[in-house]
Amino acid sequence: MRVKLTLADLSGLPEGSFVRYTPIKMRASQNPWPIVSFKHVAAVMAETLKGDWSGLATVREFEARFKNYIGLPYALGFCNGTSAIYSALFALDLKPGEEVLVPAATFWASVVPILQFGALPVFVDCEDRQYGLDPEEIEKKITDQTRGIVVVHLWGIPSRIKEIKKIADKYGLWVLEDASHAHGAKVGDERVGRFGDISVFSFQTSKLCPAGEGGMALSAHLSLIEKMVLYGHYERIPELKTEFHGLAATGLGYKFRMSALSAVLGLVSLSQLDHWNRKRKERYEKLTSLLDPKKNGFLLSPAGTERVYYEYHLRYASAAPDQIDARIEALNRAGISAQRTRYPLLHQQPLFTSTLWREIAERKGARVPQDFNYSGSLPVTEKMA
Repeated sequence: MRVKLTLADLSGLPEGSFVRYTPIKMRASQNPWPIVSFKHVAAVMAETLKGDWSGLATVREFEARFKNYIGLPYALGFCNGTSAIYSALFALDLKPGEEVLVPAATFWASVVPILQFGALPVFVDCEDRQYGLDPEEIEKKITDQTRGIVVVHLWGIPSRIKEIKKIADKYGLWVLEDASHAHGAKVGDERVGRFGDISVFSFQTSKLCPAGEGGMALSAHLSLIEKMVLYGHYERIPELKTEFHGLAATGLGYKFRMSALSAVLGLVSLSQLDHWNRKRKERYEKLTSLLDPKKNGFLLSPAGTERVYYEYHLRYASAAPDQIDARIEALNRAGISAQRTRYPLLHQQPLFTSTLWREIAERKGARVPQDFNYSGSLPVTEKMA
C-alpha cells in the first residue's frame, strides 16, 4: 500500500477547526515555522501600544511562567541563549586554565564562550544512536583542571543527564545544561532544564518556543542567578540583597536584557508549546513508520526519557554522498525542507585546528600546557555525523 505524505502532515499544522491556533497565511516559499497565530499578533500589538518596549514587567511575567513550566524557583531572561551561557559561565566562577568537558556535535555557542574566560573546552565523545555525551567517556577525560561539564540535549533528545550529574557530584564538578533544543522534553517525570546547576534555553525563531530572539537561564540556586544579574542586568542590581548592591551605577560592562517584545512573543509561544510538541511528535512518528529501518538509522532517546522534535534526523545505512544529495533535493522539491546536518563538528573547525584557540585563551590569562591540543579524534561522534 502506498501512503502519500503531504507537507501539512509534516509541518504539524492544526486542523482548520482549531481556531485558537489558526496560522496566518504565509508565502508558499516560506518555512512553515514558526506558526504565526493571531494570538501572537494581538499580543505584540498590545505590548507595542504600551510604549514600554524596554520595560521589565512583561519579561518578569515570562520568567515566572517559564520557570514554573520547567519546575525551578529562579529564572532570568536574556537577549539570546548565547548571552545566557556567558553569564552562566561567569556565575559558575570559571577561571583561566580550567577545563570544561563539552560535546563536539553542537552549536558553537555551547562551547566557544569558554575560551573567552581563558578556560579550555575538552571534547568528549558521544553515544552511538544519539548525540548525548557518553558518561563513560566523560570519566576518562576528567583531570585535576576539570571544573564542569556542558550537557547539550541536541535536536530535542535528552542526554543521560542523571548519570552525568552523578559523575559531576562524585568529582565536585558543576553542570551547565544547554536545553536550547529541548523545550518540553522529559527525563522521567521531570522536564529537562531541572538537572544542571544552571540551565539555559534559547527562544530564537527556529526553536520550539520561538520569541524572535531571546534566552533564559534557570537555577535552583538564588546565588547563581544573582551573579548572572551582575553580568548583563545592571538595572536589576539595586534589587540584590548582597555586597554587590553598590555596582548598580556601573554593572560589569555588559547589557544582556531581554526585550519586552520578545517576552510577549515567548509568552504566547509557551502557551502553545505542548500543543505543537504533540503535533510534531505525531507527524514525525508517522514519518518514521513509513521508512525502512534497514535503510535508515534513527536517533534514539535514552531509556526513561521523552524527546521533543526540534529537528528530525536520518542516517542512511549505505549511500554515496551524491545519492544523499539527490534524496535531499527530491525532498525539497516535494515541499519538505531537508538538508545535511547543519552543525559541523567543532573539534574539526579552524578555531581548534589552528592555534587561534590558544591565542584567545592565553590573551584571557590562561597558561596553556604546550602538549594541550585538539588533534585527537572522537570516533563515535565522527561516525554519527
